[in-house]
Amino acid sequence: MYVQKIIRKSGTTAYRAVVKSKGRVIATKIFDKQTHATSWAKRLEDDRVRVSALGSTIGQAKFTKLCDLSVAWWKTQERKDKTQPQRVDWWRARQRNTRVADVTADEVRQALNNYAIGRKLATVNRHKACLGAIYKFAQQEHGLPASINPSREVATRPENNHHQRYLSDAERGRLLTTCRQSEYTRLYLLDRTHCLTSPSRA
Repeated sequence: MYVQKIIRKSGTTAYRAVVKSKGRVIATKIFDKQTHATSWAKRLEDDRVRVSALGSTIGQAKFTKLCDLSVAWWKTQERKDKTQPQRVDWWRARQRNTRVADVTADEVRQALNNYAIGRKLATVNRHKACLGAIYKFAQQEHGLPASINPSREVATRPENNHHQRYLSDAERGRLLTTCRQSEYTRLYLLDRTHCLTSPSRA
């Protein structure tokens, strides 16, 4: 682990904490203060070592790899969501030989970015949530340190659930007929004016 001083585009100073395992970066985070960066990196490094050293006593030996852990998690679910097995298999295929503690946020982010091409943002977010649930299961049931969850460092994509619908000619006709029959004599004129002047009339 190490802490690197960086300069933001705004000109302010920040500190990037980096934790490595077997020569590759497994976690990184930027802080305003060097002490916070050092503390975070040391805590994460201690947790990673703990997972390796105590694996056999806290159940981690059984679920060393993410692919094995995901299967164990799925067996505990009520299985109301019939599409969830597809997400579990998707993560298993991409992290088949990766240890639970060695999956990085960068790997998760890249996998989701590739998956997002041509797909709805809500679908991508459900894949991210699936991975987060798997790690939460490991924390609650098998002693995985709370600091180890790469999905938390990946931003959830903003979803746009807005749906714009226009009245068909038949629906518009029924609406005008109903307005014409209303006791409020000006309702028909108001609605007719709206249909003629509103941008949605097309």
